[in-house]
Formats: sequence, C-alpha cells, structure tokens
Amino acid sequence: MTEQVDDICVRIVNPRFLELVCSEIKAAGGALPFDRYMELALYHPQFGYYTHPGKRIGKDGDFITSVSTGRCFGMLLARHLATPIRRLAVSGGDLLLVEPGAESGDLAVDMMNELARVLPEDIYNRLCYVACEPILSKKKSLMERFEGVGGGRFRVISGWQELTASRGVLIANEFLDAMPVKRLRWRNGTWLELCVGNGGEGENEFNEIEQLIEEQELKSVIDSLPVTLEDGFTIEVNMGLERWFDDLSRAFEMLYCCLIDYGLSVDEVFDPVRKTGTLRGYVRHRMCDSLLAAPGITDLTAHVNFERVRVTAQSAGFEAISFTDQHRLLVNAAKSWLLEIEADGLPDAETVKLLQQFKSLSHPAMMGAVFKVLEMSKGMPEGDHCVSIR
Repeated sequence: MTEQVDDICVRIVNPRFLELVCSEIKAAGGALPFDRYMELALYHPQFGYYTHPGKRIGKDGDFITSVSTGRCFGMLLARHLATPIRRLAVSGGDLLLVEPGAESGDLAVDMMNELARVLPEDIYNRLCYVACEPILSKKKSLMERFEGVGGGRFRVISGWQELTASRGVLIANEFLDAMPVKRLRWRNGTWLELCVGNGGEGENEFNEIEQLIEEQELKSVIDSLPVTLEDGFTIEVNMGLERWFDDLSRAFEMLYCCLIDYGLSVDEVFDPVRKTGTLRGYVRHRMCDSLLAAPGITDLTAHVNFERVRVTAQSAGFEAISFTDQHRLLVNAAKSWLLEIEADGLPDAETVKLLQQFKSLSHPAMMGAVFKVLEMSKGMPEGDHCVSIR
C-alpha cells in the first residue's frame, strides 16, 4: 500500500523543485545535510510542503491532529492555561497568548472563546492572541481568518523579535516535530552524518550518504552520545532548538511554555526498537517507504527528544515545571467541565460530541499516551515548582 502512495508522490512532485534540490546537492559537494533537505522539502517559499495551499490536516489530508478532532482540545487547553495567565496578570500590563505554527487558526479561536468564559473579564480584556508565522501566504490567511472573529484581539507576526519585553503564555502543539533535524548513524564504531545525494537511478532521484562529521557544533553533540549501540543505529538531532529558545528568551521577560508533541523521554531515545530512527514521511495518512521520494509532497516529521529540549531551554534561561502526557494534562483540565456536565443533567447533542472528542484526545489507547507535554517558564511570578523529567 505504501508503495502505491510513493508512486503517486513521484508522479506529482514538481520537477522544478527536484532540479532545485539537485542544484543544492551539487553546491554542497554532492552531499546535502539532511536538515537542509528537510528545510527545503517543508518550508521552501514556493514548493515546500507547509507553504503550498493544499489540504494537509484532517480526513481528506495527510494526517490528523488533536485540533482537527474538534474544539474540545482548545477548550481544555484554555482551561489549563488560564492558571498561568491569571498569575501573569498579577504583574500588570498586557498579556499575550502566543502560538507558533498556528496553521488555520482553529486552536487560536477555540482557546480564546473558552478563555472569554473562564477568565475574569478584566484579565481577558488585557489578553491578546499572537500567531508567529514567517510564511507570507499563511500569515495572510491567518489575518483574514482572525478578521472574521474579532480581529482586534488577534495579531500575526513574522518573528519573535516583534515581541520585545513581552509577557505571556506560549502553546506549541505539534510544532517541534516539524523542525528540520540532522540525522546521525552509528557505523563501525563512529558517528556519521546522514546526507542526501543525487545518486539514484534517475537524474532527479536522491539517496542517503554517510559522511564524516566536520561541523564543530555537531561534534560537540556526538561527544555526549553513547558508543555501545548496534551498528547502523540512527537518531535525529534538532540543531535549531538553541536559536529558537534564545529568540524566545530575548522576546519575553516573562513566559510560560506548554509544548505538546509526540516524542521521547531520556530513557527512550536509544531504545533498540528505534534502531532506524523516528523520522517518518506521510501522505494521505499512510507512511511512505522513502523519505526522499517526494520533496514538497511528503510530510516529514521526527519524534521530539524532550530531554534535549529541556536541556536546551534551560541554557536559554527557562526552568522545567513538569513533563507528563496528554492524557494526564487533559483529564486534569477537564475536571471542572465534567462536573458542570454532571450538574446540568442529561447532556445535549453538542456536549455528547465534545465528550467523544475528549475520549479520543485523552484515552491512553488513542491520543492520550502518544503525545507528551513539557511545561517550562522564564521569569514567572513566584509559585512555579520545578519537577524533574521522568
């Protein structure tokens, strides 16, 4: 079945984009670092997977998200984030709810609608939602969406530098997994970098190339990696985390971060079951056999190494608060809502629909255990408690 999907991908991939990738490989001496290939495949302004206007999310797209199940996810996240928003409100001034990778803006609207219900009016009136979206076409679409739902309470920016000395709460849902990653492989007693070469059977076909690691920053990373792994063991390393957290730290004097993604704890990164790594390509809800067959058409995604995220964020001035899963987060956030339903008696059709969504989002056998939640803060008022990650 995946072979059929790959065949479809190859037929519809833009030939101009293939030529562009080939030119980058040539300019890189025949071996293009994988993170650069992934950046082109996902974010090229004209041909990237996330920049084209096609449908990506939902039953008719390539994958589903917690947001695409319905408004329950945003409703419960709003209830959870209301607590740090109230704490930030004590310090006075404007309040921001910020989100990178907001896609269509559904989560923004769902959260703001619920926050209007659960926050005191004086606090809500100080709150502004801000989407951080550097892609111009998506920025325009978000601005148009927000104009129809009370545009004065919504903003769209291109980068964190537009929020100097701000204070607020950040929600990053399934954002980190789509950041470009390096790929490393343990081969014959040494770590090698996986690159992309133009060595397939066809003129515009790509293949993996194992290269000695020359980049100093990457050498410092491999110094901390194990050296007793099975030959061929492959991992992904997000080298963009340092800049991302540094930019956040410079933009905010006070920030509460809630990072939700499918990912790994420190004990899971080098589990033998993940010998081939966690990077995957998806088209129409099916996994593609080749990660290199269809740049710009295939969704590329890698599990988040939450231990690396935590360490990187701490070096930028953030403190870890908690590490849990989506099941525990949402069940806790839903307590007051479930009591409200119980008090109201027999639920109406809309409430039944929300309860069905809640089950899909929180049940450990569905989305509840797959998604992990790392919460961190910087400069927050007294009250945070740092919890070690397990």
